[in-house]
Amino acid sequence: MVSAGGPVREDRAVTEARTVPDLKAFLPAADGIVDPLPWQLGDSEAQRKRSRGRVSALAHQVAGLLAGGWTEAQIRAALQTVADAETAPDAGAQERRWRTALKRAGHERRERQRVVAESQP
Repeated sequence: MVSAGGPVREDRAVTEARTVPDLKAFLPAADGIVDPLPWQLGDSEAQRKRSRGRVSALAHQVAGLLAGGWTEAQIRAALQTVADAETAPDAGAQERRWRTALKRAGHERRERQRVVAESQP
């Protein structure tokens, strides 16, 4: 392929490596993890609708983690570290706490992988 600035190299391997995995296969397992969480759905229809959106968004994040090699047990353990989720003022605060726990677990997981990789000759 040639552009105005000169030849452009198309590298299919790079393009394929950057594609987003199809999460549909992982959504049932993700729903099984996220649905039992103690969500505060709210009193009005608008609050419940926003809460359902938050549940769906967190389920998609969990599906992405499952697609990335996490186990259900690892994700459940990370979510269980949030002791005060039930006392959060609303579903938005709950979602932020659970996402923070997943982010923290991800950092710990990467650090463990780094240490293992460095310890190998």
